[in-house]
This record gives sequence, structure tokens and C-alpha cells, in this order.
Amino acid sequence: MLEQKVKKRKKIFVFSSFLLFSILMWLLIRLSETYTETYTFNLILEKIPPELWLLDDQNNYPLKTSVSTNGFKQIQLAVLENRLKKGIPVSLNTIPWEKKNHYSFSFKTRYLTALIAEKLDLAENEIRFHDQDMIFSASSTVGKKVALHFLSPIQPKAGYALYGDISMEPDSIWIHAPAEVADTIRWIGVSSNLQNPLHKTITQAAYIELTSNLIKPAIEQLTVTIPIEPFTEKRFIMPVQQEQSPVLKLFPDEVEVILRIFTRDFDQINTESLKVILDTNGLQAQRQFLRLNIAIDHPYAELIQLMPNKVEYLILMP
Repeated sequence: MLEQKVKKRKKIFVFSSFLLFSILMWLLIRLSETYTETYTFNLILEKIPPELWLLDDQNNYPLKTSVSTNGFKQIQLAVLENRLKKGIPVSLNTIPWEKKNHYSFSFKTRYLTALIAEKLDLAENEIRFHDQDMIFSASSTVGKKVALHFLSPIQPKAGYALYGDISMEPDSIWIHAPAEVADTIRWIGVSSNLQNPLHKTITQAAYIELTSNLIKPAIEQLTVTIPIEPFTEKRFIMPVQQEQSPVLKLFPDEVEVILRIFTRDFDQINTESLKVILDTNGLQAQRQFLRLNIAIDHPYAELIQLMPNKVEYLILMP
């Protein structure tokens, strides 16, 4: 009785194994055959050429694709299709495109064959696109060279000041924008992360600040140099010069000039760099005092005080 049960189990085992082997062989044969399935992949256009501006709010372009390959790869593609739902990036600056009308542009889908085949791990001859052209909405932009304006607040340390002008490299940039936007742009703002207060000249990275997402700058980063130097005071006793007649007797005829100058320019600025000039416009009105003007022959010297800033006078007889 026991032997019969063992023989029966062996027969069942042999039969089951043979059946399972037959099913596996059938599956292998079936999956080795070529099948054609249709998939839809979403394309995301990126690296848009500066002369174009996409008008579509949703940058998502469906690409219907027929794939002819074996069953094994078809199973892989079914899984991969879900992973690619976020979209396949397509660099528009690497494929030829053309303008169809005012706001309509297109490119040939055949230019995507190598890209899609690589993404799907297929041979190029295994895929076929249903549409020959991919159409997208865009607006042509115009190029314009604009000046740069530094926006970040500069706070020198006490006893220090900005020495001359801020310099940027480059000092202007090319931008692209729709014509109606480009016409309104006179300059582009630049900012930098300054470690105020500043006590020396710095050169560091700066970044473009855009007021509209319709503007495409040719660059987004540049270099800014902010010249910071220490300053001090320098005092001069200067005679008051008269440049018009009549000749006047002035009280006083010498004044004290206090200038703010940078220490690096201390020896360059002397009495020959200054002129204190009498303003005789008040003579006709017979004013008691006449004002004084000062001329400083140095771009970075600044008047702090002129003592006094007006004088009394006596008209001398010729």
C-alpha cells in the first residue's frame, strides 16, 4: 500500500515538473517573439534657445510611439512607462526647429529617435513615432545689450569710503525678451552677498536680478569689484581769488578749507589742487556778504567745511 502511494506521488511529481517545464518553454518561446505595442511618452522641452520663449503653461508634449520588440522588453517597457511619466527632457538647442506661423513652431520627431531609443534601451529601428512633427507654441524674442546697475547696499566701516566707481566684469550683458518687454528695459540689476561693513577693496561673484521671468540673460553670474579705501582730513589756508572787476578788499581775504581725502591721495593734493573763488553775483544787490565757491582739482577729494563760507568786502576806487 505504501509503495503504491510513493509511486503515485512520483508520477504526480514527474507530471507536474513536465507541465511546469512545458509552460516555461512556451513562455520563453512566446516572449521571444516580436510584438508591437503603443506607448505615450511626455516630452519636456529644456535649454530653450534665447531667441524663443515658450508660451505653453504646461511644458508637456505627448509623443505617441510604437515599439516593435520581443516580449521581454515589452514587459520592461510597461514598467518603464510609469517611471517616465514625469517626462523625458529634450534639449531644444540641439535639434533643428522651424517657425510655422507667428506663435507656432515645430521640429521633426525623427531627430528624437536616438534619444528615445537610449532612454528605452532599444535599437533605433525598434521604435516608430506616430507624428512626423512635434508642434509647440512659442514667441520670438529680440536681443538687446543693456547696462548693469549694482543694487546691493554698500556700508563701509567707519573711516572708510567708496573710492571711485564700482566696476563689473562684464559691464553690460545681452538679454533676450519679447519685443514689448525688451523695449522697456534700460538696465539690469546686479546683487552680491556683501559682508558689511567693508574695510578693504573686494572682488567677488555677483548675480543678475531679473524683474520678469520673460527676460533671458546671456549670463547669470559676473564679477564685481568694490574699491574701499581709508580716508582722513586735510586742512589748507587758501587766499580768496577774484576773477571779475571791480577790485575788492575782502574781510577776511584768506579762508580755511577742510577736505576729506583718501590716505592714498594724501600727498597728491596740495594748495595747487584748490581754488577759492569769490562769487560777485551779490554786488549788484549790495549784499553785505559775498559767497565763496571752491574748485577742487581731484575726483575723489570732498569738501567738509569752508570757514568762513562768505566774506565782507569793500569796493576799492580805481
